[in-house]
Amino acid sequence: MRVFIFGLGHLSKFLVEEMSSDFDVAGTWKTEKEGFESVNKKIFYTVGDSFPKEIEKEYDWVLWAFPPVKKYKETLKYANEHFSQKTPWIFTSSTSVYAGGTIDETSKRTGTRFRG
Repeated sequence: MRVFIFGLGHLSKFLVEEMSSDFDVAGTWKTEKEGFESVNKKIFYTVGDSFPKEIEKEYDWVLWAFPPVKKYKETLKYANEHFSQKTPWIFTSSTSVYAGGTIDETSKRTGTRFRG
């Protein structure tokens, strides 16, 4: 099976480690990181840039692991139009990727609210 991951970063690293022996994995990253040696195709990309032409259209699954940032909605729209409507998508996120300690729904909000 072929899987494309938008956002080869901290959150997707664990998934890549689990999948790499059974799946053909490709994805985007904005900075080169260790731990993604098993990814077959890596494309440098930042949300808001022109959509990369190097991304093939035929994948069995698409994993969306981008944090919400400016131009998030437009990027998601272009990505959705790029792949077949039959291609399943998985969205993933985490509230404690960048912060230390335990954060959940009852935690005090200390950040600035952003709507992209």
